[in-house]
Amino acid sequence: MRLSKSEQESFISLINEIIFYPGHPEIRHLLSQKFNEVPFGLYTEKLNYFEAHLDQIKNYLALEPDYLIDYSGFKGPVQKQLYSFSLEMSRNQLATRGNSPNFREFCQYGFFQIEYMMDYLLNTTFDFDINQIYTFLLNFISTKINIPQHINDISAGEKLFALEKALKISNHSTTYLYFLNNIRNEVSHPKAFQEKVDENNLTAYLNEGFTLDMKFRKINSDKRKENIFNKGRNVILKREECWNDVIKSIEEFKNQVLNNLNTKEFLKTNSHVKKSNTPTLKDKFPEELKNMFPGH
Repeated sequence: MRLSKSEQESFISLINEIIFYPGHPEIRHLLSQKFNEVPFGLYTEKLNYFEAHLDQIKNYLALEPDYLIDYSGFKGPVQKQLYSFSLEMSRNQLATRGNSPNFREFCQYGFFQIEYMMDYLLNTTFDFDINQIYTFLLNFISTKINIPQHINDISAGEKLFALEKALKISNHSTTYLYFLNNIRNEVSHPKAFQEKVDENNLTAYLNEGFTLDMKFRKINSDKRKENIFNKGRNVILKREECWNDVIKSIEEFKNQVLNNLNTKEFLKTNSHVKKSNTPTLKDKFPEELKNMFPGH
């Protein structure tokens, strides 16, 4: 049986869900057995399939290596997934395979990388203890958030709000990271007449007295003005299509994540977060997580 491209993508997406989000150990065990029977198994380190075929993948996507974000600081499946998102982001920038450049898709895959690194940093820093992660977020988020059962229950915006402050991301990059989150939401949940919505948001922005060159400022006067400013700024950034600024912002976030993973500065800064007595994913699935995240 030969699967269509869309069926292959759906299948790969399902496999990724099973691999990266524990909860189905019996399925993961069966997959591990089956895929290890073939010459190159799923995410096996024996033959390092991804690296061995990276040139073929680049050739298929018609990519130049310089356009890829360097994720060599990560290891194993984490590195592979980040490279995969980076490849797709580059494909949308370089208009490969006869496609036109697509800034919205480019930004969506850019934020996939940010969200993946956020989850990885939080899980590895706090040993997959959702209670510790929740306590950490409360140090930065003043508004009430629901107590999560899983890291996926926490919105990307909430995680970004806490981490951009904890990691001390520059204001320039932070502006683009929030913009990427907005675009990801926009692409995932498209609105009818989006262009009209954008025009209204930009008009409200200008009527409030904001100018086109104010996009890197912070508006803290009141929530209404802040909301108008953010919506208008997103329209401006979308129309400017600053591809390289997006890449630089992802690079800065990546470097800060790696720095905090390597130096444990993240733990020192937030040492008041105490380990809970509630069993964590790491307690329930120690071997599965060890295989999924063999270091970083």
